[in-house]
Amino acid sequence: MNTRKRLTFANVAATTAVVLAVAGTGGAAYALGKNTVGSKQIKNETVQSKDVRDGSLATGDLAASVVDGLAVAGMKVGSTPTVDQWFNRAGGEPEVVKLDSGLYQFEIPGVSAESAIVNVTSQSGPIDCSVGTFEGSFLVECRNPANVPTDASFHIIAY
Repeated sequence: MNTRKRLTFANVAATTAVVLAVAGTGGAAYALGKNTVGSKQIKNETVQSKDVRDGSLATGDLAASVVDGLAVAGMKVGSTPTVDQWFNRAGGEPEVVKLDSGLYQFEIPGVSAESAIVNVTSQSGPIDCSVGTFEGSFLVECRNPANVPTDASFHIIAY
């Protein structure tokens, strides 16, 4: 068997390529850590919902065109009235006050009564609730099928 005792360009190039290939992948794995992907590895417009863990993104991570359609605030109001559950991306805890039978006033910090779109849904059977504004506050009026003001529980969603 005939072997060469000197280095050739081909041997040096092949050895260098192997060393760089091994160091390159090992370096990337070390820098990113286990189960992570960096922005250099992601091509534009390729990440889908299934690729992102639930609850891992905030609205600040999303494009404005996506966030514009999301509800800003919402609350579940009991008939006593109490705010049983709520969320508010614009500020603090909403408040509700009973003004009269079937008539409620509420405020949502950071949400303007003049510019918000608000929906109300009765949670008390056949009772119909409607929402409006008065002097900068939101008002909810609930009436039974005989059109008589009636206390009710309801949900509010503000956009």
